[in-house]
This record gives sequence, structure tokens and C-alpha cells, in this order.
Amino acid sequence: MSNQQPIPVSASSQINDVPLWPQRKTAREHVEILNKYRKKYKSLTSTAERGDMFRTMILPDIFNHWKAKGITFEEATAQQQIRKLGKYISNNWRAENDFRKKIVLPTTTWNVFRHTWKDDILEELQKMGHNNNSQERFKNFNTATAQVKACLTNEERLELKEATKRWRDFGPPREEQQR
Repeated sequence: MSNQQPIPVSASSQINDVPLWPQRKTAREHVEILNKYRKKYKSLTSTAERGDMFRTMILPDIFNHWKAKGITFEEATAQQQIRKLGKYISNNWRAENDFRKKIVLPTTTWNVFRHTWKDDILEELQKMGHNNNSQERFKNFNTATAQVKACLTNEERLELKEATKRWRDFGPPREEQQR
């Protein structure tokens, strides 16, 4: 148990008439200045364009604000403030559209077929006389796959096409990844 007395609510916000959070007012003023540029910044599509806007439009406005208020910083402190503003912008002003290139998985119908029809392919290998542990099994795996694929119905072929498209767009299903 602690012997300390609880701090009264009125005293918690100020001690000796000095506000505990003087930077909050400054931060609010910065956000008000920054919000003028938010819409245009979010519409930019490249990192270079965003960096140019930050350097050529936003920073001069912030520097003018500091100058008008009579705020002077040492160079190191100013750079620290600039980094904080840059982090605020990059963390809070995300683009509505993700302009980064989508990752396309190199998925072929053949690979999807080999994963989804693996049991039938292994059965075909058994019919061909190759057990699961022989070297011949690996040599004839593609032959067995082709034979099973040749026996597919039209509905199964359409289903295979749709599965290949899903695998390309979203990756293989969880159960296939865990095999």
C-alpha cells in the first residue's frame, strides 16, 4: 500500500501554473495548417510526388507559421519537429486507392490441378504399377497427371478454370497451404 496522497483533479492538469502539455496546443495548430493540404496529398499517387508536396508546400507553410508566432528552434529541434510532422502525415493520410502493384502469384492450371486432384493422380500412378516410394513414380507423375486431366468432364474443366482464377487472385486455400 502506498502512502502517497491522490492528486486532486484540478492540480493534475497544472502544477505551479505551468501546463503539463504545452505541445498539444502547438500540435493542434500544426494539424489545422496541415489539413488544408490533406485532400490533395491523399490524391497523389507516388512517394516522390508526396515528398515534393511536403517539401515545397507544407513545410514552407509550417515555417511561415513558426515565423509569425515568433517560434524559433535550433536546427536539430526543427528537424525533429519536421520528422514528427512527416510521420503524422504518412501515418494518418493514407491514399484511398492502393496504387502499389498487385502481387500476381505464378499459378497455372496445371499446378492447381496437381494440388486439387492429387488423390486421383496417385491412384493413376498405382494403376501404372508405381508405388509411392519408387523413383519411377516421380518420372511418371506428369504422365499420370495428363491422363487424369484428359478424363475430366466439361463441368470439372470449368471448375478447374475458376479455381485457378481464385488461386491467382487470393492464393491457395488454407487447407492446400497446410498440406
